[in-house]
Amino acid sequence: MQYKTLILWIFIFSSVSLTAQTAENYLAETRQLIEQKQYRSAWETLHSHAEEIPFSDMMILKSRLSIRYYSSTNMFQTFTFDDLEAGETLKDIRRNQPKGEVKLFDPAGGLLTALKEDPGNGEIHYWLGEFYFTVLHLIGEESGMSEKELQHQIILHYRKALELGEKDEYLSANLGYTELTVQDWSSAAVHFNQALEANPENTTYRYNLATAYANAGDTEKAGIAIEKALESPSSPPDRADALFLGSTIALMKEDGDLSRQYLEEGKELSPKDYRFPERLIQICLVQEDWEGAVANSISLFDLYPHSPESCQTILNHFNAFQGLSRLENFFSPQVQKYRDDPEALGNLLYHRGVVSLLNEKVSKGRNDLEQASAEFGKVFEADHQIFGIIQQLLNQSTASPEEE
Repeated sequence: MQYKTLILWIFIFSSVSLTAQTAENYLAETRQLIEQKQYRSAWETLHSHAEEIPFSDMMILKSRLSIRYYSSTNMFQTFTFDDLEAGETLKDIRRNQPKGEVKLFDPAGGLLTALKEDPGNGEIHYWLGEFYFTVLHLIGEESGMSEKELQHQIILHYRKALELGEKDEYLSANLGYTELTVQDWSSAAVHFNQALEANPENTTYRYNLATAYANAGDTEKAGIAIEKALESPSSPPDRADALFLGSTIALMKEDGDLSRQYLEEGKELSPKDYRFPERLIQICLVQEDWEGAVANSISLFDLYPHSPESCQTILNHFNAFQGLSRLENFFSPQVQKYRDDPEALGNLLYHRGVVSLLNEKVSKGRNDLEQASAEFGKVFEADHQIFGIIQQLLNQSTASPEEE
C-alpha cells in the first residue's frame, strides 16, 4: 500500500512538473516569436495552448501583443496581427492593408481578471499602466473613459508596478510624464530621475525633469537639468522648446543675461517662433536696451505683418516701460519696408497713429489714421469694423492750435 501511495505521489508530482515545464516552453516560444517579429504566430501559439499556460501569463503576453505589436485595432477592442517579413516594419504594415484575421480581445478586462487571481503580480499592473497610457494618447476619451480617469488609472497601476518591484525605463518615463500633466511636480521629478538612471543620455527626460523642478519651485535643480539637456551631444528633439524653458528658468533665478542668451540662440535656431522675439523685447526693455527692443519688435512684426495683435503686443510692452516715444525707430523703417503691402502698411499706420494720439501729437496721429484708412480700403470691404474704429478715433481727436 505504501508503494502504491508513493507511486501515486511521484506520478502527480511528475505531471505537475511536466505541465509547468510545458507551459514554460510555450511561453518561451511565444517570447521568441515576438523577438522575431512573428506576431501572428505568437498570438496563435498562446491561443492554441491556452489550457497549459497560466492565466496571468496568458493575459500579460496577449496584452503585450495587443498594446505594442498590433497591425490594426478598432478602439483597442479588436486587433489584427501579422508575421513581418525581413526588412518589414509595423509602420509598413499599419500604413498598408493588414493581412491578419481580426481578434477580439479586451486587454484591461483580461488583466484585471488576472489581477484578482494574482494580486501581487507587478507585471500585470505594468501592462495595465501601459494599456491606459496608450489608450489616452491614441484615442483618448473616445475610449469611453475621461482624460482624468485614464490619468488616474495610469498613475495607479504604474506606481503599484514600481512598488511590486517592476523596473523599466519607459514605466518611469511614462509615469513621470503623466504626473506632469496632472501637475504632481515632485513625483514627476522622482520618476524622471529613475528613467535617467536607466538612460542618462536621454535629453527629453532631462527636459521634462527640468520642467518638473521649475514648476516645483526648485530653480537650482531645474537650471542644472536644462543645462545638461542642452549641453548633451544629442540635444532635445525640439531644442527650441528647451531653450525657451531655459530662458524661463533663468528668469525665475533673476538671471536676465542668461535668459537672453538662451532666447537669442532660440531665435536664431527657430526664426519663425514668435516666443523668442516677444520675450526678448521684454528683457531688452528691462535692461533699458531700447535698440534691442526695437530690433526684436521688427522681428516679431515681420512674422505677422497683417495681424493687429503683433503691433498691439509691441505697444503694450513699450507702454509698460513708458517707452511709446521710442517706437518711431520701429515704425519708420517698417512703413518703408511694407509700402507695397496695403494691409501691413495700414496696420503700421493705424498703430503709429494711435501712439501719436497717446503722445498728444494729434495732427500726426490723425494723418496716419487717415492714411491707414486709405490703405485698408484697398483690401477690406467698406463695412469692415476697422473703418468704424478709425472714424471714432478721428471724431474724438482734435488738433491743438500749436500743432495746426
